[in-house]
Amino acid sequence: MFGLSTTAHKKHIQAVRRNLTKIASPELLPVCKKTCELFFGGMSVSEIEMHSDSHWAEIINDFVNSIKKYNQQSGYVRVFNPSKEKEGFDNNNTVIQITCPDMPFIVDSVVLALAKNGLAMQLMTHPVANVSRSKSGVLKSAGESGDDFKESWTHIEISRIVDIEKISEIQTALELVINKVTVCVQDWKSMLGKVEEAKNDLVVKDSKSVHGKQLKFIDWLLDDNFTFLGYQYYQIQNNNSESPIVANRDSALGLYRSEAYLKDVDFLIDKDYQIQRQSDLMIITKLNARPRVHREGTLDYVGVVVINDEGNVIAEHRFVGLYTSAAINTRPWDIPYINDKVKGVTKRFKFGEASHTGKHIVHLMETLPRDEIMQSSSD
Repeated sequence: MFGLSTTAHKKHIQAVRRNLTKIASPELLPVCKKTCELFFGGMSVSEIEMHSDSHWAEIINDFVNSIKKYNQQSGYVRVFNPSKEKEGFDNNNTVIQITCPDMPFIVDSVVLALAKNGLAMQLMTHPVANVSRSKSGVLKSAGESGDDFKESWTHIEISRIVDIEKISEIQTALELVINKVTVCVQDWKSMLGKVEEAKNDLVVKDSKSVHGKQLKFIDWLLDDNFTFLGYQYYQIQNNNSESPIVANRDSALGLYRSEAYLKDVDFLIDKDYQIQRQSDLMIITKLNARPRVHREGTLDYVGVVVINDEGNVIAEHRFVGLYTSAAINTRPWDIPYINDKVKGVTKRFKFGEASHTGKHIVHLMETLPRDEIMQSSSD
């Protein structure tokens, strides 16, 4: 965040506030003045000077008026080409305004959505505002003592789009992104609870040593090595039916609760699921789907298989998400459960790890993407 103590920042803030006094309504003027400080706090002087001080006053006045009533439960997205007659200001760019509860991944996900649509971003500021609203969502104050609800306020300008349908598409895409982020964040703690349920199902009497390693792997995931974005419980029907995998929709959390995600995702098809005893009880692979949340990439999938006393597969805890940068930078030998796969590969070549060839194999293993190693077998 750029400092507000610079002379240039102070000069522009004072000038914008003077202009706001001329155009803002008395009840919203204090919030408008605070918004100016918030907006400029995340911008360089060169970014501020993309517009005149009077123009910034018009932009901020319109922004505050557009969010003066907001329910704080979902995201508000507005994509438009401003006009002096309608919004009170002109702009050579297309403007995007986003208001939502302050959450992780919002900024990353919005930037990702814009890049996916090939949009050139000219300007962006995204402060977090402490606000107070009435029960009906009317904005009462911002940045004052006692304002304790955090909202993310985002102003973006992209190269101007004249196609009205394209503008509508962008707004829809951003609304879907906000929806996905919201369900992921809302359900995060519940997903961690499902991880504990899955761990309990791994504790079986006949294979404690094998599953002990898997339990350590799950604990490793929980140690900031995996961003959990979705969960769903699947029941397996051993009745030779055409669809032996039945999703329990009531168990859906995160992305699995987002209709937008369900339209995008390609689940493993039923015929590829082996309905048999699995001593491993762990599925590590990828889904043919992109989360559109946090960062680009295909979704990583960790499944914990549940068996009954007869050893038949009866269910699966399915988690989807993304490995974190910490996980990606961890040596395969230092990842529980996965290190057995890596050691199995080196043993197959029958070269000692200290030998020249053994060191070469180790080097190759360390250069492979971690997610590829995780979903591969030692074969």
